[in-house]
Amino acid sequence: MQRLSEIYIGTEIYSELKTTETICFFCREMTFFVPVFIIVCVLRNGLFVNSDPSSKPYYTAAVFEHNRFGSMNDTADDIIQTNLEFYRKAAEVAKSKEVDIIVFPEYGIVYNTGNRTKVKQFLESIPDPALSFSNPCDKPRTFSKNSILHTLSCIAKNNSLYIVANMGDIQNCKEEHECPEDGVYHYNTNVVFDRNGKLILKYHKEHLCYEFDMNLPKEQQVPVFKTDFGNFATYTSFDIQFKRMSEVAQWPDIDGIMLPSMWVDVAPQFNSIQIYQSWALGNNCTLIGTNIQIPGYFAVGSGIFHHRKGALTYSYNPDGISKLVIARVPKRGFNIPANPKTIAITRHHSWDWDKNGHHMKIECSRQLLNDTEDIHNEYRCVEEDTSNYTFIKLTDRSAHLEVCSNGMCCSLDYTAQKLLETFLFGCLQWNCGYVQ
Repeated sequence: MQRLSEIYIGTEIYSELKTTETICFFCREMTFFVPVFIIVCVLRNGLFVNSDPSSKPYYTAAVFEHNRFGSMNDTADDIIQTNLEFYRKAAEVAKSKEVDIIVFPEYGIVYNTGNRTKVKQFLESIPDPALSFSNPCDKPRTFSKNSILHTLSCIAKNNSLYIVANMGDIQNCKEEHECPEDGVYHYNTNVVFDRNGKLILKYHKEHLCYEFDMNLPKEQQVPVFKTDFGNFATYTSFDIQFKRMSEVAQWPDIDGIMLPSMWVDVAPQFNSIQIYQSWALGNNCTLIGTNIQIPGYFAVGSGIFHHRKGALTYSYNPDGISKLVIARVPKRGFNIPANPKTIAITRHHSWDWDKNGHHMKIECSRQLLNDTEDIHNEYRCVEEDTSNYTFIKLTDRSAHLEVCSNGMCCSLDYTAQKLLETFLFGCLQWNCGYVQ
């Protein structure tokens, strides 16, 4: 028997290859019988080249900011199938970029009608993966009436991706006391599929915002799922404004939050990427947030936001073009380049996106331009109405301030070297029309 504990740097091989790679041959200290097996490890640009996602110091995430197809003049089937074609194309591109997980936006498939009767044609009965095993792609007959579930499952399986998507769930409730008059619950729902197409989680949005055709879940949920590169939770859009999402983010085994959104910007303090980044930094939790893109409806802005570095990459181009935004996300304790990419996506084509925003019009104010009928292509922005705020002026260089508005109070502790301009601290109690 022999013992070996040596490390060799293959400088001669490196010079012969004339590449940017460093090749090292090493064996851990071990006891072995002849023959001797030598383990070869290749490092490229400082990163381990290894197909096992759990052993990499990073995972690759993508968000798809989708310019949703459809209007009230289109059939439900046309809207669903066309948008799923965009999803399929985005996933194929993501696979070519070695993406591990892709997040699709809120209402990217379902058309939010605001009418319980009309929205039913977009909803599907989603099984609870906590109660039964479901792989819709493997059972097309069983899921013949669930075209959305079946397609999403196959997209995940065919591209070996984890998928987080948003759709509508319909569940019978005729025997329940609080059941609506039509005998069913409607839920705004996130679904998660693993690389094999298995449905591993469904989550019902807990804080609705002007979604009068949807119902609130009766109980608080634990929307946590495991992947081969970490543990994550998923929430939806307006949930970010409430403490539960922040509480779950502090759990020690949570590596990040996946957030499908249909976020409507309101300047200056409710812009999508502004909210996403501040939440990620403030909660010390990586946020992967995707928004639908409807420029005329003030909806735009998606990205990948690290818990320490902030924005690894993001898109904020309200130009009517769907975009796939990709970045490497370092796992805790590692520091690697994000290697960001943005790719424009149509139903049948894709190309690298290299615009810098100069192609956008300077004016977007709704007050100046009025609303547009072409909401999928013409951008509008809305300024916040501050007339209902309660304000207090900052006068001292350091102070503790409190201000109240309609029974809600806000506090501020601040310190500044000088106050050369006028600063106001404001408070507003605002409801989003969510269903109680």
